[in-house]
Amino acid sequence: MKTTTFSMIKKTTTLLLLLFVAITTLAESSVSFDRTGQLRLPDAELLNKARHAHQDNRPDEALGYLLQAARFGSNQAKASVAQHLLEDQTKEHDQWLDALAWLLLLQQENTGYDPATCHRIIDSLKQKLSSEELAAAEQKTTLLHHTYGAAAALQYRQDWRQNLRFTGSRIAGYIPNNLTVIPVEDGRPGTLTINLTGQQIRQQLDAFVNTYPNHNQVKKQTMMALMKLSQTSKK
Repeated sequence: MKTTTFSMIKKTTTLLLLLFVAITTLAESSVSFDRTGQLRLPDAELLNKARHAHQDNRPDEALGYLLQAARFGSNQAKASVAQHLLEDQTKEHDQWLDALAWLLLLQQENTGYDPATCHRIIDSLKQKLSSEELAAAEQKTTLLHHTYGAAAALQYRQDWRQNLRFTGSRIAGYIPNNLTVIPVEDGRPGTLTINLTGQQIRQQLDAFVNTYPNHNQVKKQTMMALMKLSQTSKK
């Protein structure tokens, strides 16, 4: 059944609170690598932290990590934010509206996952909301674009890249020609060391900044998040 009334101020405050959490959390100015010398992508690290926080029943902390990952451009994080909202049964219509706004943003990104699944979930949520709420959700999607849309995410990754600091340099964004790296394994520094050239590091960073999220693993993970979300939206 659709609701016929709601507090616009209350719902706008809900979304602005989500934006505030992410905007006031700066991107980490550090980077790590695995034992093969591959860059550990910051959004993947944040998604992993969100998963652990969720498992430990720390939902607010999990949401914070998801919002940070979404700023990098993670569509999996955007779908997971919607999932997080729908799992909160204490504020049904508020959560349906905000979840729909995130899914509309995800749908508009159109980065290669099966759009039919996203469309089905959106239709399911639309059936629960009034025409007034649907209009509010679309307005919120426009607001989300300013922080989490593709252009905003690219700028965020570029800023993150320029703020990185590497051993031996006080200049943010500068990468020395040769670096000795201690790989991170299971969230902790390992016992081995590897040597990476500045060119190898620059190539990996440039690929993450400029071509993300156009690779199959990211699309697969987004699809899995949407499938899980599809089950929640039917409840």
